[in-house]
Amino acid sequence: MNLGSGRRKKSLPPMGKLRALHLRKLHAKGESGFEIWLGLEYRLLPVKYLLFDPSDEVAGEIVITGIRVAD
Repeated sequence: MNLGSGRRKKSLPPMGKLRALHLRKLHAKGESGFEIWLGLEYRLLPVKYLLFDPSDEVAGEIVITGIRVAD
C-alpha cells in the first residue's frame, strides 16, 4: 500500500475544530482508495475516514463525534 501525506490541517468534525494529520492512499486510476485524518491532540486516533470507489467517487465517510482519552 502506498500512502501520501497532506499538510497538517484543521478539521471540523462534530467535536469542533482540531488539528489533524491527513493521509491518503495513493491509487491508480480505476482502483479504490481512502483518506484518513489522525487527531494530533488525540494520540493520532482517526477522526475522519473517506472511502473512494474505483470511479473516484466518495463511497463512504466516517466522522468521529467524540473521543475520551485517559492518561
